[in-house]
Amino acid sequence: MFFTKNKFKVGDFVKVKKGVKHPYLKIELDNWQGKVVELDRKGVYMELDATTLNKLGNNTITLYGEDEQSPDVIFMERKKLELSKQRNSPEEVEKAQDKLFETLELIWKNPSHIALSEKWVRHFQRSDYYFEMEQIDKNHSDFILSTYTQYMYNYERKKPKDWNVRASREVLLNWAPNKITAEHDLFVSYGKVLLKFFQFLEAREYLKTRRLQELLEEVGQKIVVNSQKSSNWGTAKSFLMKAQRKGVNTENQKEMAKFMRKEQENALDKMFEEQEINEKNNLFNKIGRNELISVKYKSGRIIENIKFKRVKQDLLNGDCKLVD
Repeated sequence: MFFTKNKFKVGDFVKVKKGVKHPYLKIELDNWQGKVVELDRKGVYMELDATTLNKLGNNTITLYGEDEQSPDVIFMERKKLELSKQRNSPEEVEKAQDKLFETLELIWKNPSHIALSEKWVRHFQRSDYYFEMEQIDKNHSDFILSTYTQYMYNYERKKPKDWNVRASREVLLNWAPNKITAEHDLFVSYGKVLLKFFQFLEAREYLKTRRLQELLEEVGQKIVVNSQKSSNWGTAKSFLMKAQRKGVNTENQKEMAKFMRKEQENALDKMFEEQEINEKNNLFNKIGRNELISVKYKSGRIIENIKFKRVKQDLLNGDCKLVD
């Protein structure tokens, strides 16, 4: 409801009011302008326009880079902004962002294939292909695109320009569903997001993706099905999924440490139980089925000269024990 009371909406062009300073750089932000790309209760996320980006000093860019951030989108309180007019075309903004990130990549020292994939994702997320998606798919898009890129390189040794159907099939049906710990809805989004991404790459002539699009249409539902097959999960995913299903916040280190200690205790108890059972089996294997023995039950009752086969299961269950 708070959005209706706010004069800003997504898509509005805004500028920072005179006299406003950057929250931690302490520089004045006069003439910083851009477009509102997201709203929340505390303020707005503003994508800086090309004029602003091109005037950023090297010191400002370096400070952002060393903090592993980028100033292409900044958060501002509503009271510090006012409506303005569009100064640059979308193409000019994209070009200015690319120039900014070229500088940031020198600071971050990311491998070239990571820099390229992030550039493609950045362009995709400013396109109609992205904005046509449902909100839940948009929310998952960063994670989906980063894991796809990561798995294609780490497990299939494919950089973005080398992506192909064979390697993608492995990632989509094996690596992603069996290694990613997430709820059902993320895997529903996985194929949908990648399909839109591949359509965008084809349209922008970054990569020929027709066969990759066909693959996504074929395996989209299989990604979801495979993600739910616990028998195929790796050790890490099995552990994290078990924690999630027991209500553990896997992002909370204290909760995870407590859960891990409990699991270790349970594993030790199970190991000792199995060891005890094995010792009993080794002992009982030496007793003939019809051999007469004496046993004492937990209640204190003693039965003498009873055939072993009659009480074997009680002995294995620990309900009674052998007595001389």
